[in-house]
Amino acid sequence: MKFAKAVLLLSFVLCTGPLSSGAVSTGNASGGGGFTWGVGVGGSCRDVVDRIRRNWMDVKGVIAPESKAVRPRSRDFYCISPGYTQSAHPKPVSLLSGLKCFELSGKGFCCDAHLQQCATM
Repeated sequence: MKFAKAVLLLSFVLCTGPLSSGAVSTGNASGGGGFTWGVGVGGSCRDVVDRIRRNWMDVKGVIAPESKAVRPRSRDFYCISPGYTQSAHPKPVSLLSGLKCFELSGKGFCCDAHLQQCATM
């Protein structure tokens, strides 16, 4: 059973964050809490990170409500799997940003309009 959960979790985590060095986990991803990012191989989420940075004032309240950063660096972000949007709660942001933002287990993240790339801090 643990092997099946591990395979399921790895199938959801698709990409590695920019300048990421290993896995970071918040909570139990297989039971409805937290996510794991920076795991696996594949594409990057550079495009969505650039869009988040350009629209930081619109999305800051979702991703990092307590952050004092004017505009975080690209290396402050991690890619996460778009599969997490299925369990997450949508959070409103400006339509002009071209982003869709979500919250899962108290942690915010944003994806591109097509839900192909997602990132968080």
